[in-house]
Order: sequence, then structure tokens, then C-alpha cells
Amino acid sequence: MTTNIEYKKNNLKKYILYLLPVVFMTIIFVIILLNGVHKIDVYILSKISLLVNDKLTVIMKLVTSLCSPIFMLVLIVLAFILFKDKRLALGVLMALIFSVVSNLALKSFFSRERPLEFMLIDESGYSFPSGHSMVSIAFYGFLIYLCYKLIKNKKLKVIAIFSLSLIIALIAFSRLYLGVHYPTDVLAGLTSGYVFLGVYIIIFKRYIMKEKNND
Repeated sequence: MTTNIEYKKNNLKKYILYLLPVVFMTIIFVIILLNGVHKIDVYILSKISLLVNDKLTVIMKLVTSLCSPIFMLVLIVLAFILFKDKRLALGVLMALIFSVVSNLALKSFFSRERPLEFMLIDESGYSFPSGHSMVSIAFYGFLIYLCYKLIKNKKLKVIAIFSLSLIIALIAFSRLYLGVHYPTDVLAGLTSGYVFLGVYIIIFKRYIMKEKNND
């Protein structure tokens, strides 16, 4: 009986952790459709622009390149080389492909222009939601999931998860610093990436790894 109660509590926690970002993402999407936060977005970007200097700009360009197609393809090649179980590497590749396609679909739907007056680098395409933010949390978030599942050494696991989480956070901030996205673009990118990741992990476990559903 106790085990059953604990099981239900754990499931409830999982649902809450997943549903909260879904609700938050939905709210942001509705606000953007209503064009209700443009002034706040511009105000925040104007404050971040005060941090701009040559050295930090170089660093932020390097950080944002951690979500570039070339860098991620290199990581995927390494995954296919290092993972004995190639299904894991395939999972990494699919996480990248599906998250990029999902982001492009969302951008096409919302068709929000970039904050041109703040841009420090050239970027094409629409702004909402941030592709770098969404793809980074889907891609690096999936790597976090693999680290959690595969790394046995607790210290190494913590270091790996913390490092990957820091990369996600820095990439998100770099998009604001470089002025290529509004804050709501980044928030929507992170939340939609999180939602995507939750769904993708379920698909990965059931259809790629062929794991039975024990939840």
C-alpha cells in the first residue's frame, strides 16, 4: 500500500514538473500572438546592451557557436564513434533533427521579426521562439538525460550534468547579449525545448531503445 502511494506521488511530481512548463509556454505563446510584451522586451534588451564590450562580445560569439550546426554535427559524429550502442547516437541525432524542424515550424507560424536595432551579428529568419534556446535544451538536455542514465560515478555525473546545464543557460543569454532575440523569444525557446525533450525521451525509450513502459 505504501509503495503504491509513493508511486502515485512520484508520478504526480513528474506530471507537475512537465505541466508547469507547458502552461508557461502556452501563456507566452498567447501573449506574443496578442503582441502584449513588446515594450518590456525592448526595455530588457536595452539594459542588457549596456553590458556590451569587445571582449565579452567575442566570448558570447563563441558561446552561441556551441549551438551552431557544424559544432553539433561534430558532437553527433563523436557520439557515433564513442557510443558502443549506436541507438544512443541515433537518439542524439534525432533529437537535433526533430527539435530543429519543430522550431522552424513554430517560427513560421508566429513570423516575429528580430530586434534589428539591437543585433550585434547577422542573423536571418524569424525570431520567435529562439532556435538556439529551443534546440540547445533539446539537444544538450538529451545529453543530460544520457549522462544521468549512463554515468555511474556520482561526481562525474554531477560535473557532466552541471556543465551541460551551464552551456544551455549561457547559450540562452548569448542570444540576448548579441541582440538577435527578444527575452520572450528565449523564454519560449527554453520552455518549448523542455516540453519537446520530455516527449522525445518517451519516444526514444519506447521506439528506439525498445524499453517497456514501467511508469
